[in-house]
Amino acid sequence: MHLPLDALKHRNYRLYFTGQLLSMVGTWMQSTVQAWLVYRLSGSATWLGIVTFSMQLPAFLASPMAGVVADRVDRRKILLWAEAIGMLQAFALAALVLTGHVELWHVAALSMVLGVVHAFEMTSRHSLAAELVPRTDLHNAIAWNSVTMNGSRIVGPALAGVLIVQVGEAWCFLLNGLSFLAVILGLLLMRLQPRNIEPAMSRPLEQIREGALYVLKNRNILKLVGLTAFIGFFGFPYAVLLPVFAKGILGGDSRTLGFLIGAAGVGAILGAFRGLGKPSESSTDSRQFLLIGVSICTLGLSRSVSLSIAATFFIGFFMMGILPVFNTTIQHLVEDSFRGRVLSIYTMGFLGSMPLGSLLCGWLTDHFGAPAVQVSFGAVFLLLSASLNCKSCMKWVNSRA
Repeated sequence: MHLPLDALKHRNYRLYFTGQLLSMVGTWMQSTVQAWLVYRLSGSATWLGIVTFSMQLPAFLASPMAGVVADRVDRRKILLWAEAIGMLQAFALAALVLTGHVELWHVAALSMVLGVVHAFEMTSRHSLAAELVPRTDLHNAIAWNSVTMNGSRIVGPALAGVLIVQVGEAWCFLLNGLSFLAVILGLLLMRLQPRNIEPAMSRPLEQIREGALYVLKNRNILKLVGLTAFIGFFGFPYAVLLPVFAKGILGGDSRTLGFLIGAAGVGAILGAFRGLGKPSESSTDSRQFLLIGVSICTLGLSRSVSLSIAATFFIGFFMMGILPVFNTTIQHLVEDSFRGRVLSIYTMGFLGSMPLGSLLCGWLTDHFGAPAVQVSFGAVFLLLSASLNCKSCMKWVNSRA
């Protein structure tokens, strides 16, 4: 397979990519080890939800302010501070576990800190991409970011599974802390052109309002933010039900669950690879939503392990093939003075919709069963595809009239 390397030809992006690759592996490793630690300490699935929520809620609430800061402050400096605090958070967890003083509230509190860090890191990271490569290579840089994210999502948890047994939880947290040094070093070595930062003429809350109005007035950006939130709400919650399908529907065990999750991860990587070339209009048309819907419905209807693995592969493939395109398109449409605030809204749509969709998914499953819920969520994608297709047909008819 020929992989376009346009973004990687630029020194600044190579430094960023290398650092992010190492750090993201550490981040996913810590996420897995932390879940293991919480369950070992509590024996409660409820505490797993509490710790996850402790990170997601602050990340969601802090995103609007993160967008304002990204528009008014050097984005590299924001990332340096975010990575440094993230490193200290990992070291704090390592120290608590090593000394035997760790308690569940420690993990929840540190997760809240990490959630705020993620809000500033994600918004500034998306915004910085436009400063690392020329505009013509931006789509390729964003696609490589997705490859990094999804590749590390497979490697990190696998590495965690080995290291928990070999060296213990504390050393896993310590290794993650050290992995932040790769990003920090890369950021320090970059040679960036000074960015023209317009002085703030209003208070932060007013600036947040200006960013929201900017999105509302730009129909194309608003549509892409809405579609991203739609995918987060109805698409990603399929992962919440994978343990139910692995054991309750397919009659398998933890290995079955591993195959389902692994297939989704491999599909996501290949979907991101598909976006490395020139962006295509077909990447955002109704067929993509049709294929996602068919894949989700197939998972809901399947009683075969092989077919279910294929379904999760294609769910990951089609969803991760479309999201980088949305990001790229928004990056091309937005003015740089609003880039941080607009991307923070894009991030909020994603961060806010996933847990809400997962919550609804879990509640419906308790009342109607996992297969019915999965098929229903897939059917919603089919309806959206039909709606988008009808709108495209009407535009074509009007253009011919």
